[in-house]
Amino acid sequence: MFLMCIDCHDRAPNTPSVEAFLLWTEKQNWYANFKEQVKQEINTYGLQHRIAELAELISSEECRKEIAKSCGIHMNQRGRGSEITISTFIAALYDFLNKRDKMKEFQDDINLGLVP
Repeated sequence: MFLMCIDCHDRAPNTPSVEAFLLWTEKQNWYANFKEQVKQEINTYGLQHRIAELAELISSEECRKEIAKSCGIHMNQRGRGSEITISTFIAALYDFLNKRDKMKEFQDDINLGLVP
């Protein structure tokens, strides 16, 4: 007997075959699964071409504080309590980038004299 993370436990095969079960557990990788979920959410918001920018943003204290204001807590339906989902975090990054992009665009328009 051994412990598994909640996600693996929920996806694990319910089989009487110890061999099949152990083969399945051997192939699991929490980090790879997490990375795939993050990648999927980044693609959902069309941010895949801004990966380097996202990495820079999340290392910024200012950005993390702004994002924290946009992250709501989600009550998990599988009885795992409350959590901040990956989609919530990526949505907050998306909003942060959009606001920053619009501000930059507005500033560029001012600099070009397009805004009185």
